[in-house]
Amino acid sequence: MAELEVDDASHNMPHSPRTKGIIQHFVRLVKTHTEGLDNDMQVTNEKMGQLEATQIDTNTKLANVEMTVAHIDKSLVALLRRFDEMHANTNGGRDEGAEGN
Repeated sequence: MAELEVDDASHNMPHSPRTKGIIQHFVRLVKTHTEGLDNDMQVTNEKMGQLEATQIDTNTKLANVEMTVAHIDKSLVALLRRFDEMHANTNGGRDEGAEGN
């Protein structure tokens, strides 16, 4: 788009060969710089896509780990309840036996 503006301006105003050369030089520099930025943006977008895919995969794995931890927590709670019941029954039996002696 900048190229068109420069071209339009150069057609409307007469320029010396030196000025035309300078304008062409800077047009080439801007074009090269713009192409470089376009390439950088493409690479950045590709890398962002890879990072997003990795993030989605990691989030899925994390969700699975969280579900596993929740299951383990439930199992541990059940085991602790059972141990508490066994401990209460054992202490209850000993206390009764000790009182009877």
